[in-house]
Amino acid sequence: MVFADAAGLPELDAAEAKALNEVFGPEAVPVSVPKTMTGRLLAGGAALDVAAALLALRDRVIPAAVHVSRAAADHRIDLVVGRPRPAELEHALVLARGRAASTRHWYCAAAESRPVSRPARAGPACRLPAQPTMLSTHPIFRSFTKGQTMNLFTLNELTELLRECAGEEEGVDLDGDVLDQSFIDLGYDSLALLQATGQIELRHGIKIADEAVAEAETPRLYLSIVNAALGVPAA
Repeated sequence: MVFADAAGLPELDAAEAKALNEVFGPEAVPVSVPKTMTGRLLAGGAALDVAAALLALRDRVIPAAVHVSRAAADHRIDLVVGRPRPAELEHALVLARGRAASTRHWYCAAAESRPVSRPARAGPACRLPAQPTMLSTHPIFRSFTKGQTMNLFTLNELTELLRECAGEEEGVDLDGDVLDQSFIDLGYDSLALLQATGQIELRHGIKIADEAVAEAETPRLYLSIVNAALGVPAA
């Protein structure tokens, strides 16, 4: 079984599903998403998935995703939904994305069950490797990580996000020619930019250095930083 990273963003989920199809085949392994019960939990999400995978191996049952009725048809994955699925499990693969400025890596922890002397009602014991394996070394996963190009983040997206995070200053027309105006003149301080940056990082699965944001005094400079983090080639 596979415990998916399940970023909750269409382009990232599609990339993960495609990678699983290339490695295992369409609908070849059951996929579980415990994060649908808890949210992503930031850095705690992968640890919780590992614990859930070990319990699933022990109890021989695959947890079901909640708040979702099925996977997208073009993902072609065997997503476990509705109710937990009993299964004679031997291995579990837990996927998690590591976040960096312009590169995504995939990490996995592979657990396996093994018979030991245990009470009859208990399942097999489980063990983990000493260290997780970085799946970006696999050519299929690498095609979705290193050098991955995302869609261009545009001025319109930025101005809409600024409105969402901090409103719009009276007398300022964000739909006008603002590309080279300073954020201060547009009514946005460093806190507003950090709030917008946090939303971009969450939505696109990237990390942008606070120092770089502080040096971006205009929308043009800010967009160049965001698109570099997204892996969009410079124009």
